[in-house]
Amino acid sequence: MRISQHFSHKDVDYKEELLPHLKMLENTTNIIWWDDSKLKSGEDWDEKIKEALSRAKIAVLMVSANFFASDYVWRTELPTILDAADENGATILWMPVSTCLFDGTGIEHFQSIITDLKNPLDKRNIAERHEVYTDLVRRIRELFKVQQG
Repeated sequence: MRISQHFSHKDVDYKEELLPHLKMLENTTNIIWWDDSKLKSGEDWDEKIKEALSRAKIAVLMVSANFFASDYVWRTELPTILDAADENGATILWMPVSTCLFDGTGIEHFQSIITDLKNPLDKRNIAERHEVYTDLVRRIRELFKVQQG
């Protein structure tokens, strides 16, 4: 199963906190994790990102005002992810990094990993954030088991 992660580079600290949880998942399953840090010098980054989006069964979104302020996210990644969910049954797992307006973006139709949207990652201490990341990994593992069926 392929999973892609999308975030604003301005929120990279939260991505870095999440990575050890995802690495454990990658080491214990056949899940292939992808984010743009896997791009290699000389690769067509736009093509590789679109390829990753088209092949992913799960998209993990770390949402913030920075995320939505990115023209590339807004014009390319988000529409592709929403289309994949609508047309191919891809699962969108998202979490708010910081308080932001997400109504009207399309993701409001999907349940967030964080159910208390007034308590995003940046309002939580490190232990609470690791609980969120663990919940995310549990959800991905559940989806993986269903697909392996």
